[in-house]
Amino acid sequence: MYDIPFPNPDEMQQLKELATYYKFHAKDFIKQEFISFFDEEAIEINTWVRMLAQRLHEINFSYIMSSYYYERGIPDEPYYDKETNKYFPEFTSEHWTNKEGFEFYSEVFLFKASSALDTMAHILSINFEMKWDGKMIYFGPAVQKLKLIDPSRFNKLNAIIKSENFKRIKILRNNSAHNISPGQVDSGIYKDKNGITISSIGRYTNVSKRYELMTAYKDSVFEIVNLIKQTSL
Repeated sequence: MYDIPFPNPDEMQQLKELATYYKFHAKDFIKQEFISFFDEEAIEINTWVRMLAQRLHEINFSYIMSSYYYERGIPDEPYYDKETNKYFPEFTSEHWTNKEGFEFYSEVFLFKASSALDTMAHILSINFEMKWDGKMIYFGPAVQKLKLIDPSRFNKLNAIIKSENFKRIKILRNNSAHNISPGQVDSGIYKDKNGITISSIGRYTNVSKRYELMTAYKDSVFEIVNLIKQTSL
């Protein structure tokens, strides 16, 4: 366990400039027929919008903290030196602390961003009275249900989730949650298509590539927030 540095007040003030600021009210997300705050639908949406605001705050905080450790320096290219048989050959003890901080907050970012999308799925579900037959409500299926209900909104949302960056960040998130984290070098043991076991140095996704995807993902999430507003179309 390392002593992880934390930004001082001046550094934090500068980091806040990287956040995406938003201003909205629950009524922005409520269909006109539910606009009375005595309606059950409006009460439900109001609850989900409060949750969404919290998730967006968590996205911003985890992103700027990831940025802090990223900017301090994590020289993970190359991540392996075959001459010395050493992983992360350029690292000093400070770089390891930076990496540990980045890995923690970048994973928090991925999970909070995914949670924000599913929160927005609940808002869409209530507004458009979607039927789920007891199934869990997720963002992707909710967008697909819009295809016949609101084609214009569907096309805009679908274009985002079908984008290459969105697909790649989804793989990162799934690997972080269910497989080897992309911030760790895997075992390097694979089987080829003929079933032959192959040993290699292991796969690893460098920090700069992941940070680039995170930045694009953050922008996409806030774009989606605007698209699910009932005032947006």
